Amino acid sequence: MIIKLFFSLILAIIIIFFLAIVLIMLGTAKIFFSAFKGINGRKTPADFENERIKMEGKVHQMKMSLVPWNGHTINDITNDLDYNSLKWFPSKLTGYIISPNNENLIAFQRIEANDCRILAESTEFKIFMEYNYPELTVDFNGIYLGKIVNFMQILDHDGYLIGHLDRNNPSDSYTVTFNSGREIKIRKSRDNKGYKRKNSMITRRRGKLEPLTVKTEQYTPYSLINVRYHDLDFEELKWIAAIAVFESVNYSYTFD
Repeated sequence: MIIKLFFSLILAIIIIFFLAIVLIMLGTAKIFFSAFKGINGRKTPADFENERIKMEGKVHQMKMSLVPWNGHTINDITNDLDYNSLKWFPSKLTGYIISPNNENLIAFQRIEANDCRILAESTEFKIFMEYNYPELTVDFNGIYLGKIVNFMQILDHDGYLIGHLDRNNPSDSYTVTFNSGREIKIRKSRDNKGYKRKNSMITRRRGKLEPLTVKTEQYTPYSLINVRYHDLDFEELKWIAAIAVFESVNYSYTFD
């Protein structure tokens, strides 16, 4: 009787072991399938919607660490980021745009595979952008604002041309010109992760989790724009805010 129970126990252990292997293999296959879909861009509209919902949940949670937008302007949008990064399929950059006063001003997440999606939120507004070359589409507070084509033409929500820009010029800035005649200069950002004083990534050192300090040459962040509110109408203000956020989140860090 004891021997029979012993062999039954051994058989049960073997079965559980093989089931565990099968589950691990299925989980691994799912991960690689998801990565394969990311590489080849084979996402369905439902996949994109689920991704957006997850981004909104993450960024909304981070919003609790933001300073109130009241008292700030779009001039406080800098290229200074505090972030976590993950290079995978898709790659993710999650963090904050830091104000000139070293405050968490805007929470964001950027997800990048073949295309790029950015969700950025302050206590005052929410901007969602999808960059699928050559078009950058923009939603502002949940409403479709329009798109930028080839980083040259700005089209409103009805597809009408309302402005121009040319980021591809060789200088360190570019000008956004609206049909109203108003012009706003945007300072270009650059990949500055090698210059960062520190970021939110952590490392285990002597058994403790500590901030990862990058000892490189000093980096001085700067505001990307400098305008007065009365220089822009309400729609133009939305566009400049979106362009500045894209400039900061997309160009201040690359996944190279």
